[in-house]
Amino acid sequence: FLKEHPEKPFICCEYSHAMGNSCGNLFKYTDLTRTEPRYQGGFIWDYIDQAIKARNRYGQEFLAYGGDFDDRPTDGNFCGNGIVYADRTNSPKIQEVKKLYSDFVIEPTSEAVTVTNESLFTDADELLWKVRVEKDGICIEKAELDIKLAPGRRKEFPLPLAKQSDAGEYTVTVSACIKEEKKYALVGHELAFGQFVYKVGKNPKVTYTKAKIKAFRVEECKYNVGAKGEDFHVIFNYNFGLVSYKYKNHEMLSEALKPNFWHAPTDNERGSKTQFLTAQWRNASDYTKVKHISTEKTDSDLTIVFRYNLATSPASFVDVTYKVTPDGSVRVTEKYDAVEGLPEIPEFGMQLKLPSEYRHIAWYGNGPEENYSDRKKGARLGLFFNDVEDNFSAYLKPQECGNKTDVRYAEISDDNGSAIRFEGSPVMEFSALPWTPAEMETAMHAYELPPVHHTVVRPALLRAGVGGDNSWGATTHEEFRIPNKSYTFEFSFKGVEN
Repeated sequence: FLKEHPEKPFICCEYSHAMGNSCGNLFKYTDLTRTEPRYQGGFIWDYIDQAIKARNRYGQEFLAYGGDFDDRPTDGNFCGNGIVYADRTNSPKIQEVKKLYSDFVIEPTSEAVTVTNESLFTDADELLWKVRVEKDGICIEKAELDIKLAPGRRKEFPLPLAKQSDAGEYTVTVSACIKEEKKYALVGHELAFGQFVYKVGKNPKVTYTKAKIKAFRVEECKYNVGAKGEDFHVIFNYNFGLVSYKYKNHEMLSEALKPNFWHAPTDNERGSKTQFLTAQWRNASDYTKVKHISTEKTDSDLTIVFRYNLATSPASFVDVTYKVTPDGSVRVTEKYDAVEGLPEIPEFGMQLKLPSEYRHIAWYGNGPEENYSDRKKGARLGLFFNDVEDNFSAYLKPQECGNKTDVRYAEISDDNGSAIRFEGSPVMEFSALPWTPAEMETAMHAYELPPVHHTVVRPALLRAGVGGDNSWGATTHEEFRIPNKSYTFEFSFKGVEN
């Protein structure tokens, strides 16, 4: 429109359709306001989910939508397109909207911060400005800043920070906060932030003590091979892959690891029929034929390779290499050589189940709310904590949710401090939910999900973005999809104590 009508301004009356897990690529719209004066913004469709409290046949209260009242025909959950849930609580989408709608653009470095005041009437000194430095997610320094900046101005301000020399990853986060109590927020409420990430030195090389190497041994029989160390025992079955991981006599796996290429379709994916086009990858995730390829044993490691033949047409496979070392770490390498003729992939990673007692999560990556490749501008790098059930988002119809991007590591623990730690190589996308993608996909409402028996963990190299231009045909933007080509994904896990 802007190209065809150079004489007219433009306001988008309905954009970033916020149905279910949505609001991806919102930044493309807000960025345009800074480069095209005739584009004057728009209105997200819409503010709040429309749903009605009802009770199912067992007396459980739930939020009902089209079809729940025997109304036919119906548009189903098409009334659920708000950034606020129908019960007036915030959805994770607000994290992104808040960041991109902020009047202050904050761009820190390790030594200074550049602030752009895009408000019309508010001077920056009406806000409380703070800076916080974290090393590997732990706060080591913080201060308040004196920032005065008139509306429409841009300026660089020095930061009163010490120069860091210890090896590690550092984040510098500058926040603009409420200075005096408002009707909508208390003093200290953050209105805007900017973050800068940098590293000092290199990660130390992993070495094993002689005692750990001495304790490490490999045991093999007709159908299984295992590795045993000081605190752990790993078993591989030649027909099923990695079937057991015990740490200090606690079995941590409820089910064998398997490749995963699927997530419960989002409302946007259903609207664009993406799940129809990519359906083969659900079968590829649920049905594999496992073949043992090779085993290599040394005094200090066990390496075993499995080929997972996938239920696709044309036929395809992935090779998964597991390397066990004396510290109890299992390094997983998933390798896919693309087969021509297959569709794009919803996600590329692995899936495993832990007992549901493992329900507390700590992760060092983007947070605190769920985020995706096309919806992570509002996320920040940090060390965050929640429980597995907190990662299930209350969209009217269950769907893909709870993802975290750029995760360096994540630990999932039980009430007694037993934990399993996952590490990216160097980063990964990470999801831990009470249900599998298949269980979420088949439920029309949250109350239809089965009782919780497992924590379902899905570390991934890539997970498709959520999209959001509309929910009736628009696909996720091409750069946030996963084309059918060759991929290699590496991550590791090991038992630890918190």
